[in-house]
Amino acid sequence: RELEAQLTHDYPNVAGKTVAITNGYDPDAFPLAGGTDHSIDRPCERANQQGELELCHFGTVYGKRTPAVLLQALAELYQEGRLAPSQIRLRFVGAWEVEDLVCEQLAKDLENAGLLKREPPVPYRACVQQMTEADALLVIQPDSPLQIPGKIYEYIATNRPLVLIGGEGATANLVHRHRLGVACPNDRIKIRKLVLDLLDRKVSLQAPPRDEVARFNYRRLAGEVAVVLDQVCRVSPRPSSAGANQVAG
Repeated sequence: RELEAQLTHDYPNVAGKTVAITNGYDPDAFPLAGGTDHSIDRPCERANQQGELELCHFGTVYGKRTPAVLLQALAELYQEGRLAPSQIRLRFVGAWEVEDLVCEQLAKDLENAGLLKREPPVPYRACVQQMTEADALLVIQPDSPLQIPGKIYEYIATNRPLVLIGGEGATANLVHRHRLGVACPNDRIKIRKLVLDLLDRKVSLQAPPRDEVARFNYRRLAGEVAVVLDQVCRVSPRPSSAGANQVAG
């Protein structure tokens, strides 16, 4: 929606001529997304039992999608004695391509404290399985108000709650609009508050509603595309017989 709004703002002549259809997920890769196994509708069990809450990030960490501010917030809470390794852990599965030396040092310090774990990439099917077993799935998307990472749609398919760091713009609006989890700006103070609220159970992480997850099924989205194409074909003028003969000649 946000990209469509920007497009029509930049090119007013296309206003009323655009249709926004989101990205989505392949239901064959995520059989539980459309199935009847309600075990994946569970809330964050360990968080509800006041045990360790694990926020899992899958995929490459790189460039401006840096977790530096998040790591700084956790490091401060740990140093202040307000956060213990038994309460929360960040788990990053995938390539770590962070070039920021400060961020790298924060990651090492949190690893030594038991608050962070970095693991190498895993095969796709194993990755999907681990996503479905996560307490919550971490999204890092600062400074990209019009862009939604493709990975978020695979996250949605797992029926696990999302924790978005970068809570402004299209990605945050998607999370709020479809009740996919919580979104927090990439701000140290606000991240600190979110972490403490999660641990104090002032903020709960619940599995997204199944009807919202189903909105992003490729089969449903393909149906939306078909409707648009049908409408276009109905309103498009057809060449006259004379015109057709002239073209043929």
